[in-house]
Amino acid sequence: MSRPVLLEAAAVVPAEVSHVWQALLDPHRWVFTLPETAPARLEELQQLDETFVRVGDRRRCAAIIDGLPIVGRRRLEWEEQVTDVDAERTLEIESVPAFHAIRRWRLRFRLVPHGAGHTRLRCELSYRPVSLSGWLADRLVLRRRVATAAQSWVANLAASFAPVEEPALVAEPAEALVAA
Repeated sequence: MSRPVLLEAAAVVPAEVSHVWQALLDPHRWVFTLPETAPARLEELQQLDETFVRVGDRRRCAAIIDGLPIVGRRRLEWEEQVTDVDAERTLEIESVPAFHAIRRWRLRFRLVPHGAGHTRLRCELSYRPVSLSGWLADRLVLRRRVATAAQSWVANLAASFAPVEEPALVAEPAEALVAA
């Protein structure tokens, strides 16, 4: 049996831990945090339980992976469940066993206060290919695409909290206002 693949992504989010925690629990944020052009992206999240904050809560997911050798674009569907929660500190999600090239994976988010009003968000993803074709796909393209998607997702989540800069208004000179 092969060793598990371990990938990590991290970012400093310009928001309090409580706001980042709420973003992790918001299914709409998950889907819209990766751009349409991302090589791997979530397409759909559907909660199967009332919430997704307690151990055992489940949801159904779908993702698109583009540019795979031979098959090109592929849509994957799976169910996942919360396996560990420490509110505003840790959220761990694990796939429910399925019949894909990667049957089980685990995703752990850790949130740590980082200076005034900032949060360090760390994403740890582990999975194990279960077949020769899964191992080969992982080595050739999947690992790179998943790592890129994870880092992009974390970076885009952080950027979504960045203050929006308003364009500077050009003030008219006082004489022009008086003349009008």
